[in-house]
Amino acid sequence: NLTIIHKCLELIKENKNIELKYDDIPYDVPEIYQMISKGLTSGIFQLESSGIKKAIEKLQPSNFDDIVALLALFRPGPMDSIEDYAKRKSSITPVSYIVKELEPILKSTYGIIIYQEQIMQITQVIAGFTLSQADIFRRAISKKDASKMEMLKNDFISGAVKNGFNYQIGEKIYERIKTEVAKMEKKPTLAVIITSDNEAGKIYVRNKKRACENTGINSITVEFDETVSDEEFLSKIDELNKNPEVDAIMVQLPIPRHLDTEKILNSISPEKDADGLHYINAGKLFTGQIPNSVACTPTGIIRILDEYGINVEGKHAVVIGRSNLVGKPIAQLLMQKNATVTHIHSKSKNIEFFTKNADIIVVATGKPKMIKEDMVKEGVVVIDVGISRVDGKLSGDVDFDSVAPKASFITPVPKGVGPMTVAMLIQNTLELAKQHQMQ
Repeated sequence: NLTIIHKCLELIKENKNIELKYDDIPYDVPEIYQMISKGLTSGIFQLESSGIKKAIEKLQPSNFDDIVALLALFRPGPMDSIEDYAKRKSSITPVSYIVKELEPILKSTYGIIIYQEQIMQITQVIAGFTLSQADIFRRAISKKDASKMEMLKNDFISGAVKNGFNYQIGEKIYERIKTEVAKMEKKPTLAVIITSDNEAGKIYVRNKKRACENTGINSITVEFDETVSDEEFLSKIDELNKNPEVDAIMVQLPIPRHLDTEKILNSISPEKDADGLHYINAGKLFTGQIPNSVACTPTGIIRILDEYGINVEGKHAVVIGRSNLVGKPIAQLLMQKNATVTHIHSKSKNIEFFTKNADIIVVATGKPKMIKEDMVKEGVVVIDVGISRVDGKLSGDVDFDSVAPKASFITPVPKGVGPMTVAMLIQNTLELAKQHQMQ
């Protein structure tokens, strides 16, 4: 039996057509699974959850397509070690639909038997599926039910993100930036200005500094006392504007209330505006022109949607929040991608009416857990930008535990939008530096 299985799988691997009669397959032999486990799987392809976890931790798929490609390769047969697989991982073509990737395996009934046992294990580990959900997944594959698989794909994405298999899309961005920076004669420089009273902001600044170090970008941190005057603040920005070594400048918000935030942000040269908040850059975004930079959180959100293959064209997107930092620019970016956008805010009445009819919700209000399970429809995509501390724990604007089961995709707080915001800041810094070097 073992020899036959090996031969069949080799032929399947070569996309040869195979026909096995029902009588040839030992459905009633429980030992078949023991044989498979001992004889046909090794290293990355162990049926045990621990082996799957080890493989995923080692290979770190960076987006859903990579996860799907990895998932589809969890098939029995003479297998490589983790190291061998990692070496040839780059040659694997990612796919968007599991059904398409499984087509060669499904040509063989034997393949179905063996593969289904593994697919149930894998979906439980990666997506946190229950046994019954995993069984539905298995049956959809065996029946090649494309519509069911499309629905399950959304469940799989959401579950993978919730279980920490989001593997920081930002890491891919950092690797690309690092490669580009290494080729530049003059390394980009980012200057960040913060006031001493902004304790939460200091955490973000440290993260930004670390991201700069990891990508080869120079960073400057200017910290003012909370009693700083407008004049002192503006003088420092003027100095940085005139410094040819500085490519990008950002002010870590919020700043003390006695300061004129709008005046300070608009004093940054639009050619060095790392956050995309200067009125010239914001105005270009709103009028369909190409700005020097776009606000980091909104561009991070768009990148998340793109990476996970979430098409927004024609979808009803509800944006909650009207800040210049998130609400206004993300509404514009979604419209540019042909979404139908409804923009509401804290003073809007009957918010539930809008959220219940939304295909996509982007919420950035700073009100913990304001979006509840009864305010959304099944299959909604939820992007939670808010972050607050409640009872010593970080919380988003969405009641994650109640909304997640209804969502086809939802970003967690923390480790959701936040890391992408930092990644896009570093991306903006690189792009501004490239613009300067072209002048």
